[in-house]
Amino acid sequence: MDLRPLEAFHTVVEEGSVSAAAARLGLSQPAVTARLRALEVLCGRALFRRRGNRLELTQAGRELRRRTEAAFRVARDALLHVREQGRLDGGLVHLAADGPFEVMSLLALVRRRHPGLRLQLGLGNTRYVREELESGRVDAAVLMVEEERSDWHLHRLAEDRLVLLLPVGHALAALPEVPLARLVEEEVVVREVGSITRALFDKACGHAGVRIAPAWELGSREAVREAVAAGLGVGVGFAAEQPPDPRLVVRPIAGVEMRIGRYLACLKERAQLRLNEELFRAARLLTAAGRP
Repeated sequence: MDLRPLEAFHTVVEEGSVSAAAARLGLSQPAVTARLRALEVLCGRALFRRRGNRLELTQAGRELRRRTEAAFRVARDALLHVREQGRLDGGLVHLAADGPFEVMSLLALVRRRHPGLRLQLGLGNTRYVREELESGRVDAAVLMVEEERSDWHLHRLAEDRLVLLLPVGHALAALPEVPLARLVEEEVVVREVGSITRALFDKACGHAGVRIAPAWELGSREAVREAVAAGLGVGVGFAAEQPPDPRLVVRPIAGVEMRIGRYLACLKERAQLRLNEELFRAARLLTAAGRP
């Protein structure tokens, strides 16, 4: 059986559109559409219906996805294992990360050890990185992890904690640490829902019994920093993500001692891929040397 129509089907489901699936597969949109039609002919039923600009699975499509998803993933991983053997000096590693921290030191070391290895990195919030990892669209990821997962292979790279960002001259900057309750009176700038920064901040507020309605929800740590520097409010971020900035003051948040690890992660069934083995070997070398 030709698996290419099934590959096109699952890729369209994962990406949400034919155009995105075509870009991921390196094909034209008509080629992907042709493969979907061939699969529908083979099944004798329509697998998608169009709702406005979106494609939705029909009942037959949902049934096909349910019955083939696990098997297709096993087949895809088997092909990966065979394909990646011996390709440390000519392969392509797809990575995702929830920020540039730690991952750049890791990539630099891997590249020094294997100059011919190509590395592709996508950056986004924690929800995006988890989805990329769990869908199999990336080989490995660097992200904050609250609780270790039994289905992930993990190596701890670093640890971090939440801090408060204040504009220079702000009254709270005179305190050695800022009580969480004091933020009720402030315009608070936070990351968007889906980021680990926001998840930990909301959890800290819940534990302290403090209700804080954010004044601004922004999509990157850089945007939070710039908003605070511009005087739009006080911000929340991770300590290790705050480079020196003469416009800002960084203070601990009193009573918020929650620490979180940043990990290199891959799906457990992909831990023995040679490319992933090399990533984890480099990660162990970095942490043994006290880096990044």
